[in-house]
Amino acid sequence: GSLDTVLEQRGRAEVPLHCAVEILQQVARAARHIAEAGFVHTDISLRNVLVFKYPERMVFSNEVKVKLGDLTGAISMRDKLRAAASLNSREAANSCLAEPPFPAKRDLGASIAVRYAPPEVLEDRLFSEASDVWSFAVCAWEMFSDEVMPYLSIGSDEEVAQSVRAGLRLERPDPCPPVLWASLETCWAMIPGERPRFANLEEQLAVVYALIMHRPGDMTLP
Repeated sequence: GSLDTVLEQRGRAEVPLHCAVEILQQVARAARHIAEAGFVHTDISLRNVLVFKYPERMVFSNEVKVKLGDLTGAISMRDKLRAAASLNSREAANSCLAEPPFPAKRDLGASIAVRYAPPEVLEDRLFSEASDVWSFAVCAWEMFSDEVMPYLSIGSDEEVAQSVRAGLRLERPDPCPPVLWASLETCWAMIPGERPRFANLEEQLAVVYALIMHRPGDMTLP
């Protein structure tokens, strides 16, 4: 089943912290593979994380296995790359591709997951690895929050979109250690190019995991 359903049935409080971070590592790894293959997932959330292994009592992190599913809304970046390659000069093409996230535009009529979307998606439907990184951080917030959805206190998606474009961000849930939250907050930078890439997030999560295992009583920033 999906991870949101599993957590709802068993309770988020039952998931050891190191196992929660391992789940995030697996999701980040899957998202990196998607990006490296030239695609944008566009809808990273707990409901799209599929659970393949989740024991009743988790002690070791390798006892849980998840995969990132539902690629039905994925966007290929290949057209963007082909367009850049077709430019008259190699210098112009290289300039077009020099800086991530190489955004791809989706039809303005297409539906989006507003509460997981960054400003550039809400405003112009521009998707990229950077927009997936933003959604990943919202997904991570879900892991530690008791709320049924992001920005629960805001009634409509339209109000959420306006607030996010104006700078509103989610607040740290108590179970989320500050050292992890510091990494997640960077995923919500207003400028897409200032967000980490999934390869960076994998490295940061590995550091957080090591801290949890070796310094369980110290989850503040080093």
